[in-house]
Amino acid sequence: MNNKLHRMSIVVAGAALIGLVAVPAQAETVETRGGIRITSDDGRFKAQLGGRIHLDSNVWVDDDEFGDLETGVFFRRGRITLEGEAYGWRYKFENDFAGQSGDNGSGIREMWIGTTLAGVKLRLGQAKPYRGIEELTSSNDLLFMERPFASGSGIYRQYQTGVFADAAGSNYGWGAAVYNLRNGADSDDDTDGVGATVRGYYLPIMDDDVLLHVGGIASLDNPANGKTVGASVRFAGRRGPSQGLGSTTEDQQSFGVELAGRVGSLSLQSEYHFVTLAQPSGDDTDLSASYVQVSWLLNGEVKPYDVGKGAFKSPKPAGGRGAWELKLRYDLIDASGRDPEIDVSQLAAGANWYVNPNVRFMLEYIQGESDLSDGTGVDGSLIAARAQLSF
Repeated sequence: MNNKLHRMSIVVAGAALIGLVAVPAQAETVETRGGIRITSDDGRFKAQLGGRIHLDSNVWVDDDEFGDLETGVFFRRGRITLEGEAYGWRYKFENDFAGQSGDNGSGIREMWIGTTLAGVKLRLGQAKPYRGIEELTSSNDLLFMERPFASGSGIYRQYQTGVFADAAGSNYGWGAAVYNLRNGADSDDDTDGVGATVRGYYLPIMDDDVLLHVGGIASLDNPANGKTVGASVRFAGRRGPSQGLGSTTEDQQSFGVELAGRVGSLSLQSEYHFVTLAQPSGDDTDLSASYVQVSWLLNGEVKPYDVGKGAFKSPKPAGGRGAWELKLRYDLIDASGRDPEIDVSQLAAGANWYVNPNVRFMLEYIQGESDLSDGTGVDGSLIAARAQLSF
Protein backbone atom coordinates (compact mmCIF):
# COMPACT_ATOMS: atom_id res chain seq x y z
CA MET A 1 0.00 0.00 0.00
CA ASN A 2 2.83 2.38 0.85
CA ASN A 3 4.65 1.74 -2.43
CA LYS A 4 1.39 2.27 -4.35
CA LEU A 5 0.90 5.61 -2.57
CA HIS A 6 4.47 6.57 -3.40
CA ARG A 7 4.08 5.77 -7.10
CA MET A 8 0.73 7.51 -7.22
CA SER A 9 2.16 10.71 -5.72
CA ILE A 10 4.93 10.83 -8.34
CA VAL A 11 2.43 10.23 -11.18
CA VAL A 12 0.09 12.96 -9.89
CA ALA A 13 2.97 15.42 -9.47
CA GLY A 14 4.31 14.70 -12.94
CA ALA A 15 0.86 14.93 -14.52
CA ALA A 16 0.21 18.31 -12.91
CA LEU A 17 3.43 19.74 -14.31
CA ILE A 18 2.99 18.19 -17.75
CA GLY A 19 -0.56 19.53 -17.87
CA LEU A 20 0.63 23.08 -17.35
CA VAL A 21 3.32 22.73 -20.02
CA ALA A 22 1.07 20.99 -22.53
CA VAL A 23 -1.62 23.71 -22.71
CA PRO A 24 -0.12 26.87 -24.29
CA ALA A 25 -3.13 29.01 -23.46
CA GLN A 26 -2.61 28.22 -19.78
CA ALA A 27 1.21 28.50 -19.65
CA GLU A 28 2.27 31.76 -21.16
CA THR A 29 5.15 32.42 -18.74
CA VAL A 30 7.94 29.92 -18.22
CA GLU A 31 11.04 30.72 -16.11
CA THR A 32 14.11 28.51 -15.74
CA ARG A 33 16.30 30.65 -13.49
CA GLY A 34 17.35 28.45 -10.58
CA GLY A 35 14.63 25.91 -11.39
CA ILE A 36 11.53 25.49 -13.56
CA ARG A 37 8.60 27.84 -12.90
CA ILE A 38 5.41 27.92 -14.93
CA THR A 39 2.54 30.42 -14.65
CA SER A 40 -0.69 30.32 -16.68
CA ASP A 41 -1.65 33.41 -18.66
CA ASP A 42 -4.55 34.16 -16.30
CA GLY A 43 -2.36 33.72 -13.18
CA ARG A 44 -4.63 31.07 -11.67
CA PHE A 45 -2.15 28.22 -12.01
CA LYS A 46 1.48 28.17 -10.91
CA ALA A 47 3.94 25.30 -10.69
CA GLN A 48 7.58 25.09 -9.67
CA LEU A 49 9.80 22.03 -10.00
CA GLY A 50 12.79 21.70 -7.68
CA GLY A 51 15.12 19.12 -6.26
CA ARG A 52 18.19 18.40 -4.16
CA ILE A 53 21.08 15.96 -4.16
CA HIS A 54 23.14 15.55 -0.98
CA LEU A 55 26.03 13.11 -1.47
CA ASP A 56 27.88 12.40 1.80
CA SER A 57 31.04 10.58 2.81
CA ASN A 58 32.40 9.54 6.22
CA VAL A 59 36.03 8.77 6.99
CA TRP A 60 36.57 7.48 10.53
CA VAL A 61 39.55 8.88 12.43
CA ASP A 62 38.91 6.93 15.64
CA ASP A 63 36.23 4.22 15.84
CA ASP A 64 37.96 1.50 17.89
CA GLU A 65 35.39 1.73 20.68
CA PHE A 66 32.49 1.55 18.21
CA GLY A 67 33.42 -1.79 16.67
CA ASP A 68 34.96 -0.78 13.32
CA LEU A 69 32.22 1.36 11.78
CA GLU A 70 32.21 1.52 8.01
CA THR A 71 33.83 4.33 6.07
CA GLY A 72 31.68 5.00 3.04
CA VAL A 73 29.88 7.21 0.55
CA PHE A 74 26.08 7.45 0.52
CA PHE A 75 23.20 9.64 -0.60
CA ARG A 76 21.85 11.50 2.41
CA ARG A 77 19.01 13.04 0.39
CA GLY A 78 17.73 12.83 -3.17
CA ARG A 79 14.49 14.76 -3.54
CA ILE A 80 12.13 15.99 -6.22
CA THR A 81 9.69 18.75 -5.25
CA LEU A 82 6.63 20.10 -7.03
CA GLU A 83 4.77 23.06 -5.55
CA GLY A 84 2.48 25.79 -6.78
CA GLU A 85 -1.04 27.19 -6.79
CA ALA A 86 -4.41 26.38 -8.35
CA TYR A 87 -7.19 29.00 -8.07
CA GLY A 88 -5.48 30.48 -4.99
CA TRP A 89 -4.94 27.12 -3.27
CA ARG A 90 -1.32 26.16 -2.66
CA TYR A 91 0.04 22.63 -2.87
CA LYS A 92 3.29 20.75 -2.40
CA PHE A 93 4.57 17.26 -3.20
CA GLU A 94 8.06 16.24 -2.07
CA ASN A 95 9.56 12.75 -2.24
CA ASP A 96 12.98 11.69 -0.95
CA PHE A 97 14.28 8.77 -2.99
CA ALA A 98 17.31 8.39 -0.71
CA GLY A 99 14.97 8.06 2.29
CA GLN A 100 12.90 5.31 0.70
CA SER A 101 13.29 1.57 1.24
CA GLY A 102 11.34 -1.65 1.40
CA ASP A 103 11.12 -1.26 5.17
CA ASN A 104 9.63 2.21 5.40
CA GLY A 105 7.68 2.30 2.15
CA SER A 106 7.48 5.68 0.43
CA GLY A 107 9.91 8.52 0.88
CA ILE A 108 7.24 11.23 0.97
CA ARG A 109 8.31 14.21 3.08
CA GLU A 110 5.78 17.00 2.45
CA MET A 111 2.40 16.61 0.79
CA TRP A 112 -0.31 19.16 1.52
CA ILE A 113 -2.86 21.64 0.21
CA GLY A 114 -3.23 25.11 1.69
CA THR A 115 -4.81 28.53 1.47
CA THR A 116 -4.72 31.87 3.30
CA LEU A 117 -7.55 33.13 5.51
CA ALA A 118 -7.44 36.55 7.21
CA GLY A 119 -3.66 36.69 6.78
CA VAL A 120 -3.11 33.21 8.27
CA LYS A 121 -1.61 30.48 6.09
CA LEU A 122 -3.45 27.17 6.54
CA ARG A 123 -2.22 23.76 5.36
CA LEU A 124 -3.82 20.32 5.48
CA GLY A 125 -1.63 17.27 4.99
CA GLN A 126 1.91 16.25 5.90
CA ALA A 127 4.50 18.86 6.89
CA LYS A 128 6.89 19.83 9.69
CA PRO A 129 5.36 21.02 12.96
CA TYR A 130 6.73 24.32 14.32
CA ARG A 131 9.41 23.28 16.81
CA GLY A 132 12.59 25.32 16.76
CA ILE A 133 14.66 27.45 14.43
CA GLU A 134 16.99 24.63 13.36
CA GLU A 135 14.13 22.18 12.91
CA LEU A 136 12.47 24.57 10.45
CA THR A 137 15.67 25.39 8.55
CA SER A 138 15.72 23.68 5.16
CA SER A 139 18.28 20.88 4.81
CA ASN A 140 19.66 22.90 1.89
CA ASP A 141 20.48 25.75 4.28
CA LEU A 142 21.74 23.89 7.37
CA LEU A 143 25.08 25.16 8.66
CA PHE A 144 26.24 21.58 9.38
CA MET A 145 25.51 18.33 7.58
CA GLU A 146 23.32 17.08 10.43
CA ARG A 147 20.93 18.88 12.75
CA PRO A 148 21.90 19.25 16.43
CA PHE A 149 20.61 16.92 19.15
CA ALA A 150 17.93 19.50 20.01
CA SER A 151 16.06 18.60 16.82
CA GLY A 152 17.85 15.53 15.43
CA SER A 153 17.41 13.14 18.36
CA GLY A 154 13.85 11.99 17.82
CA ILE A 155 12.55 14.36 20.51
CA TYR A 156 10.52 15.80 17.67
CA ARG A 157 9.35 13.64 14.81
CA GLN A 158 10.01 15.68 11.71
CA TYR A 159 7.03 15.10 9.40
CA GLN A 160 3.49 14.70 10.70
CA THR A 161 0.02 14.66 9.16
CA GLY A 162 -2.42 17.24 10.47
CA VAL A 163 -3.54 20.88 10.38
CA PHE A 164 -0.92 23.65 10.25
CA ALA A 165 -1.37 27.41 10.66
CA ASP A 166 1.19 30.22 10.62
CA ALA A 167 1.52 33.94 10.03
CA ALA A 168 4.26 36.56 10.10
CA GLY A 169 4.67 40.32 10.24
CA SER A 170 7.65 42.53 9.48
CA ASN A 171 9.58 41.39 12.58
CA TYR A 172 7.61 38.55 14.17
CA GLY A 173 5.87 35.30 13.42
CA TRP A 174 4.06 32.33 14.90
CA GLY A 175 2.95 28.83 13.99
CA ALA A 176 0.66 26.17 15.50
CA ALA A 177 -0.21 22.62 14.53
CA VAL A 178 -2.32 19.63 15.58
CA TYR A 179 -1.19 16.33 14.08
CA ASN A 180 -1.12 12.56 14.00
CA LEU A 181 2.06 11.29 15.68
CA ARG A 182 3.02 9.16 12.70
CA ASN A 183 4.07 10.15 9.23
CA GLY A 184 0.86 9.30 7.39
CA ALA A 185 2.65 8.15 4.23
CA ASP A 186 4.87 5.65 6.05
CA SER A 187 2.45 4.09 8.55
CA ASP A 188 0.00 1.22 8.20
CA ASP A 189 -1.76 2.31 11.40
CA ASP A 190 -4.55 4.84 11.56
CA THR A 191 -2.78 6.68 14.35
CA ASP A 192 0.05 6.37 16.84
CA GLY A 193 -1.56 9.10 18.93
CA VAL A 194 -1.94 12.84 18.58
CA GLY A 195 0.18 15.88 19.30
CA ALA A 196 0.11 19.67 19.23
CA THR A 197 2.73 22.39 19.13
CA VAL A 198 2.99 26.18 19.06
CA ARG A 199 5.94 28.45 18.28
CA GLY A 200 6.47 32.20 18.34
CA TYR A 201 9.43 34.46 17.54
CA TYR A 202 10.25 38.15 17.60
CA LEU A 203 13.07 40.30 16.22
CA PRO A 204 13.71 43.36 18.44
CA ILE A 205 16.60 44.34 16.15
CA MET A 206 16.46 43.85 12.40
CA ASP A 207 18.47 45.85 9.87
CA ASP A 208 20.99 45.17 7.11
CA ASP A 209 23.96 44.65 9.45
CA VAL A 210 22.53 43.61 12.82
CA LEU A 211 19.75 41.13 13.58
CA LEU A 212 18.50 39.60 16.85
CA HIS A 213 16.00 36.71 16.98
CA VAL A 214 14.31 35.37 20.13
CA GLY A 215 11.70 32.62 20.15
CA GLY A 216 10.05 29.84 22.08
CA ILE A 217 8.09 26.61 21.54
CA ALA A 218 5.77 24.34 23.52
CA SER A 219 4.75 20.85 22.42
CA LEU A 220 2.68 17.94 23.77
CA ASP A 221 2.63 14.44 22.29
CA ASN A 222 0.24 11.72 23.47
CA PRO A 223 0.98 8.27 22.00
CA ALA A 224 -1.74 5.64 21.63
CA ASN A 225 -2.25 2.00 20.68
CA GLY A 226 0.81 0.91 22.64
CA LYS A 227 3.15 3.17 20.66
CA THR A 228 6.02 5.07 22.26
CA VAL A 229 7.64 8.49 22.00
CA GLY A 230 11.16 9.26 23.12
CA ALA A 231 14.66 10.02 21.93
CA SER A 232 17.90 8.48 20.78
CA VAL A 233 20.92 10.16 19.21
CA ARG A 234 23.54 9.24 16.67
CA PHE A 235 26.75 10.98 17.63
CA ALA A 236 29.99 11.34 15.68
CA GLY A 237 28.14 11.64 12.39
CA ARG A 238 25.11 10.22 10.60
CA ARG A 239 26.52 6.69 10.52
CA GLY A 240 27.87 6.87 14.07
CA PRO A 241 26.70 4.80 17.05
CA SER A 242 23.20 5.26 18.46
CA GLN A 243 22.54 6.04 22.13
CA GLY A 244 19.01 5.56 23.51
CA LEU A 245 17.93 8.23 25.98
CA GLY A 246 14.44 7.18 27.07
CA SER A 247 10.90 6.54 25.87
CA THR A 248 7.35 6.38 27.14
CA THR A 249 3.87 5.15 26.24
CA GLU A 250 2.43 8.02 28.29
CA ASP A 251 2.88 11.66 27.26
CA GLN A 252 5.82 13.85 26.27
CA GLN A 253 5.91 17.55 27.22
CA SER A 254 8.49 19.77 25.54
CA PHE A 255 9.50 23.40 25.96
CA GLY A 256 12.22 25.26 24.11
CA VAL A 257 13.80 28.68 23.71
CA GLU A 258 15.71 30.10 20.72
CA LEU A 259 18.33 32.83 20.48
CA ALA A 260 20.00 33.80 17.22
CA GLY A 261 21.76 36.83 15.85
CA ARG A 262 23.84 38.27 13.09
CA VAL A 263 26.41 41.07 13.08
CA GLY A 264 27.68 41.59 9.55
CA SER A 265 29.24 38.33 8.34
CA LEU A 266 29.24 36.76 11.82
CA SER A 267 26.20 34.65 12.81
CA LEU A 268 25.35 32.86 16.04
CA GLN A 269 22.50 30.51 16.90
CA SER A 270 21.52 28.58 20.04
CA GLU A 271 18.58 26.60 21.44
CA TYR A 272 17.67 24.90 24.69
CA HIS A 273 14.91 22.27 24.88
CA PHE A 274 13.58 20.59 28.02
CA VAL A 275 11.53 17.41 27.63
CA THR A 276 9.64 15.33 30.20
CA LEU A 277 8.78 11.72 29.35
CA ALA A 278 6.03 10.71 31.78
CA GLN A 279 6.43 7.17 33.14
CA PRO A 280 3.57 4.90 34.25
CA SER A 281 5.49 4.20 37.47
CA GLY A 282 8.57 5.65 39.13
CA ASP A 283 10.31 8.88 38.26
CA ASP A 284 9.73 10.65 34.97
CA THR A 285 12.63 10.82 32.53
CA ASP A 286 13.85 14.36 31.88
CA LEU A 287 15.83 15.26 28.78
CA SER A 288 17.63 18.53 28.17
CA ALA A 289 19.20 19.36 24.82
CA SER A 290 21.17 22.44 23.88
CA TYR A 291 23.66 23.66 21.32
CA VAL A 292 25.49 26.78 20.23
CA GLN A 293 26.86 27.31 16.75
CA VAL A 294 28.71 30.17 15.11
CA SER A 295 29.68 30.90 11.51
CA TRP A 296 31.82 33.52 9.78
CA LEU A 297 31.56 34.33 6.07
CA LEU A 298 35.09 35.20 4.97
CA ASN A 299 34.27 37.19 1.83
CA GLY A 300 31.89 39.64 3.49
CA GLU A 301 28.56 38.07 2.52
CA VAL A 302 25.67 38.32 4.96
CA LYS A 303 23.52 35.30 5.85
CA PRO A 304 19.90 36.10 4.83
CA TYR A 305 16.99 35.65 7.23
CA ASP A 306 13.50 34.45 6.26
CA VAL A 307 10.96 36.31 8.42
CA GLY A 308 8.09 34.13 7.20
CA LYS A 309 9.82 30.98 8.47
CA GLY A 310 11.81 32.51 11.33
CA ALA A 311 15.10 30.91 10.21
CA PHE A 312 18.35 31.69 8.39
CA LYS A 313 19.07 30.76 4.78
CA SER A 314 22.26 30.13 2.82
CA PRO A 315 24.27 33.17 1.67
CA LYS A 316 24.47 34.16 -1.98
CA PRO A 317 28.07 34.32 -3.24
CA ALA A 318 29.11 37.88 -4.07
CA GLY A 319 32.09 36.98 -6.24
CA GLY A 320 32.95 34.58 -9.03
CA ARG A 321 34.93 32.30 -6.70
CA GLY A 322 32.01 31.67 -4.39
CA ALA A 323 31.54 32.29 -0.67
CA TRP A 324 33.62 30.64 2.08
CA GLU A 325 32.30 30.01 5.57
CA LEU A 326 33.99 28.78 8.76
CA LYS A 327 31.79 27.09 11.36
CA LEU A 328 31.86 25.66 14.88
CA ARG A 329 29.20 23.89 17.00
CA TYR A 330 29.00 22.33 20.45
CA ASP A 331 26.10 19.97 21.10
CA LEU A 332 24.86 18.43 24.36
CA ILE A 333 21.95 16.25 25.48
CA ASP A 334 21.44 14.49 28.80
CA ALA A 335 18.86 12.15 30.31
CA SER A 336 18.13 12.16 34.05
CA GLY A 337 15.58 10.40 36.26
CA ARG A 338 16.65 7.04 34.87
CA ASP A 339 19.37 4.51 35.68
CA PRO A 340 21.94 4.97 34.37
CA GLU A 341 21.82 8.68 33.60
CA ILE A 342 23.29 9.62 30.22
CA ASP A 343 25.25 12.55 28.80
CA VAL A 344 26.02 12.75 25.08
CA SER A 345 28.12 15.56 23.62
CA GLN A 346 29.55 16.44 20.26
CA LEU A 347 32.00 19.04 18.90
CA ALA A 348 32.03 19.83 15.20
CA ALA A 349 34.17 22.25 13.20
CA GLY A 350 34.56 22.80 9.49
CA ALA A 351 34.03 24.94 6.41
CA ASN A 352 31.44 25.43 3.67
CA TRP A 353 32.12 26.57 0.11
CA TYR A 354 29.12 28.05 -1.72
CA VAL A 355 30.24 27.75 -5.33
CA ASN A 356 27.09 29.46 -6.60
CA PRO A 357 23.47 29.74 -5.37
CA ASN A 358 22.82 26.08 -6.28
CA VAL A 359 26.04 24.21 -5.46
CA ARG A 360 27.74 23.81 -2.08
CA PHE A 361 30.56 21.68 -0.66
CA MET A 362 30.85 20.96 3.09
CA LEU A 363 33.75 19.59 5.16
CA GLU A 364 33.58 18.79 8.90
CA TYR A 365 35.56 17.21 11.69
CA ILE A 366 33.24 15.71 14.33
CA GLN A 367 34.11 14.28 17.73
CA GLY A 368 31.37 12.73 19.87
CA GLU A 369 31.10 10.83 23.10
CA SER A 370 28.55 9.28 25.44
CA ASP A 371 29.05 9.06 29.21
CA LEU A 372 26.84 6.96 31.48
CA SER A 373 26.58 7.30 35.23
CA ASP A 374 27.58 3.64 35.64
CA GLY A 375 31.04 4.52 34.36
CA THR A 376 30.63 3.18 30.82
CA GLY A 377 30.69 5.15 27.60
CA VAL A 378 32.35 5.47 24.21
CA ASP A 379 33.82 8.21 22.06
CA GLY A 380 35.05 8.59 18.52
CA SER A 381 35.73 11.03 15.70
CA LEU A 382 35.45 11.26 11.94
CA ILE A 383 35.82 13.55 8.95
CA ALA A 384 32.63 14.07 6.93
CA ALA A 385 32.07 15.77 3.58
CA ARG A 386 29.12 16.61 1.35
CA ALA A 387 28.61 17.58 -2.27
CA GLN A 388 25.25 19.35 -2.62
CA LEU A 389 23.18 20.59 -5.53
CA SER A 390 19.74 22.12 -5.06
CA PHE A 391 17.35 24.11 -7.22
